[in-house]
Amino acid sequence: MAQISKRCKAGFIDPELIDDGDKIKILEVNVIDKEDTKFGKTDRTVLTVMLKGEEYRWGINNTTNDRLVDAFGGDSQSWIGKEVAITKRLMIVAGKERNVLYGVPQVQMQVAPSEKPVGVSVTT
Repeated sequence: MAQISKRCKAGFIDPELIDDGDKIKILEVNVIDKEDTKFGKTDRTVLTVMLKGEEYRWGINNTTNDRLVDAFGGDSQSWIGKEVAITKRLMIVAGKERNVLYGVPQVQMQVAPSEKPVGVSVTT
């Protein structure tokens, strides 16, 4: 098992620090091999991010991981410096209500006129 030292004085993001729509900036991307994770099923992506002027780590969920790959590509170096909005949703996780954080890349926040949903007008 790899030894990982604490890099951020504040540690991992606490969902209570997040207001829906807060933006983070990605500073670093680390991938932890599945053998070194709690359940050993999949690799884990942990971001070092800037939130409200402080550095935090954020172990992103599969949904956020896939959104970042779709928006910024599979090369984690291309994620550095990108802004991501955070949405916070109350979900049932392991039988308990918990706040779950999801990342929405800023490129996904904009809808081009050619991609607008049917029946919606876009003014420019």
